[in-house]
Amino acid sequence: ADISTKRLDELPFRLPKPKRFRNTKDLVTISTDGSLRSISAGIRSDRGPGGWAAVFHGRDKRISGHSVKTTNIRMELTAVVEALRETPASCRVEIRTDSRYVHDIVNERNMIRKNHDLWKEFQLYASERHVRVTWVRGHSGDSHNEQADKLANEEAGVARRLVLRQTDA
Repeated sequence: ADISTKRLDELPFRLPKPKRFRNTKDLVTISTDGSLRSISAGIRSDRGPGGWAAVFHGRDKRISGHSVKTTNIRMELTAVVEALRETPASCRVEIRTDSRYVHDIVNERNMIRKNHDLWKEFQLYASERHVRVTWVRGHSGDSHNEQADKLANEEAGVARRLVLRQTDA
């Protein structure tokens, strides 16, 4: 009785080995980012309102969204999943992220212990595409990463305002 049970879909797992990846002219490159805001000034938390964003290179396309209760890691991963959702099946996609978590799970095939729902979605989209995940240092002047960061922060601000309005009501 002192051992908690897990549902089968919550058991740790690894992603399958990625498909072979070659650069081609039709490569779709996307920079993604996630952001988390605290509710109270000066108080940091690992849960709260957050935002995510994806910037498509060479196109005038950006997508973003927010959640009122989430984690930074979920927002980083949501950005990747939503970006893949926007690409056609069988295309080659390079995801550029400043999230070591996302990069390492995909490239090092680390064990997935949390966010199973999002990783299952990632796995579905990746199985239909040729996906490469590249890590970029955040806040280092990469213009696409900076755009994704700005948009994700704006979305996190929207989520924070929604939470504060609910609290005031």
